[in-house]
Amino acid sequence: MGRVRVSLTVASLCIIALVATTAQASGRTTHQLGSQVVTRDRTTHDMPDEISGPQVHFLYVVPADGTDRGLDANGGMEQSITRIEHWFEAQTGDQALRIDTYKGTPDITFMRLPHSDAQATKTNPWPLWVMGEDLVAAGFNNPAKVYAAFYDGHSMWACGGAKSPALPKLGAMYLLAWPTKDARPCSDAPGFGTGTDRPGYFEIGVLHEVLHVIGFTPRCAPHASADGYGDHVHDSPTDLMYGPDAKSPAGWNWFHAVLDYNHDDYYRAHIPGCPDLSESPYLEQIPSFHLTVTVRGHGSVDAFLGTSVEACRMVCNFTALRGSTVTLLANPAARYRLAAWIGACSGRGDCQLTMNGATSVTAIFSAKPKPRCRKGQKSTKKHPCVRK
Repeated sequence: MGRVRVSLTVASLCIIALVATTAQASGRTTHQLGSQVVTRDRTTHDMPDEISGPQVHFLYVVPADGTDRGLDANGGMEQSITRIEHWFEAQTGDQALRIDTYKGTPDITFMRLPHSDAQATKTNPWPLWVMGEDLVAAGFNNPAKVYAAFYDGHSMWACGGAKSPALPKLGAMYLLAWPTKDARPCSDAPGFGTGTDRPGYFEIGVLHEVLHVIGFTPRCAPHASADGYGDHVHDSPTDLMYGPDAKSPAGWNWFHAVLDYNHDDYYRAHIPGCPDLSESPYLEQIPSFHLTVTVRGHGSVDAFLGTSVEACRMVCNFTALRGSTVTLLANPAARYRLAAWIGACSGRGDCQLTMNGATSVTAIFSAKPKPRCRKGQKSTKKHPCVRK
């Protein structure tokens, strides 16, 4: 962690060893979105921006003699960015990182350094210095952008770092790093996560470094760590920006990381005169979309919106954040059934929606067909039946 060190401690590794599988511990994944492997065209320069102003640009960087695993093109980094976004938005509730995109997907650049893996750490033990110089020479120096890199090279000092002298807005994780003070390589944490919602160490780590780059945590934070770097907090090992010091020597519990433990240091802490991440230009509000639910017939619909449940009996209008999941459950009246959903859902089962735009759904209830009368049975109001 910090400007030059984001190393795993033995304590934090022990926490992860309880949950890491053999496949995860290798630091290599199949990089799938859903059930399909995602591939994309490789780009070697920053593509035209779809948004203006401050934003985070991702890079896959390989030293001159390093093995190119194609993480920028095989869907690996794109899925990592999705995990980072989902984690961050789950923590904030209504704010997201401003990610640099091209044609609707993250703009990820491939960069092969002119320096070898050994040359990158010849002068300093962390490769961030040389990486920053090479990136600036290649034109990656937009003052509005933060550069977040996965470096497929080694380091014996740290798992990642931030603020290269040549490129102060650079944060990186070193995918092949094995700090000499750590019992296992950084990729054993496990390095990469699973699915779209469970980030791994490299993904949480690069977010940690991105926040350093944009100025967090500030020295004015009430729980500022006395670790010598001046940009960590020490009130909980689960804090995304935790840094151990003499008062709190425990290792970083990144697996259970939260954004600003108790919200009393740097995110929505609202400390007078102290920078707050919620006001950073690198964040944006997650847009909300309208959901219209219409009920026809005898019945109602329960709308599960995050942690709340709303009942609808005629026409109801709700709002939900972009990307959030809304579940609609039909509740037919006695002797009625759900005939069909129409609109954004169909069929007769539960209706589950992912809100990516204005959406409308109608639940149609109809009377259940009357059962056939048994021999000698008469149809009554309470027990209606029909004869053949």
